[in-house]
Amino acid sequence: MLAEVQINVLLKPGLAIGPDTIGLLSAIADTGSITAAARASSISYKKAWHMVDRLNTSFKKPLVSTTKGGDRRGGAILTDMGAEVMTLYRAILTAAASRPKELQKLLALTA
Repeated sequence: MLAEVQINVLLKPGLAIGPDTIGLLSAIADTGSITAAARASSISYKKAWHMVDRLNTSFKKPLVSTTKGGDRRGGAILTDMGAEVMTLYRAILTAAASRPKELQKLLALTA
């Protein structure tokens, strides 16, 4: 059995970046829609919207830019800041995963 690295980075109390957050941001980048991203991430639209709102107010610049719906249909795009957050998180994940000996030693300590 191989150990798998999943990291939640606690940036400050109440604000963590982890697989769910990055998955939602990635889905927004892919779909251009919070609704479609929520569906792809298997979470409710309400939860997705709250996650986006929390992220947008917790960073110096918004991670997601939205346009309202109506006749022209709304949408959502990942901002440059959102892309940078995803890149940095993935770099942290890659660095942790690049230590297979330590991961296997840790796994060997489990019952």
